[in-house]
Amino acid sequence: ARELRMSYRRAWLLLRSLNTSFEEPAAVLMKGGRGGGGARLTAFGRALIHAYRDFDANLQARAAGTFKSIAAVARSRAPQKPRSTRRRAAAR
Repeated sequence: ARELRMSYRRAWLLLRSLNTSFEEPAAVLMKGGRGGGGARLTAFGRALIHAYRDFDANLQARAAGTFKSIAAVARSRAPQKPRSTRRRAAAR
């Protein structure tokens, strides 16, 4: 939650939702208190993260290939900043 700048409540709710979405829990949740709470990934949780990262990398590679030609066209048609703005920005 801290790394993602997310409230702890939201993080707990997301973890609870994730845990109820599968037959196995992705994380073991420990309530706060004197020693503080926390969460620990299960083996299933680690496998889920690994599968998601592989999926995301594959998707990003496919998207880059699919949209490569259209991205070049879009960049060539993008409106240019006025010359005076470009010169000032380059001087910085």
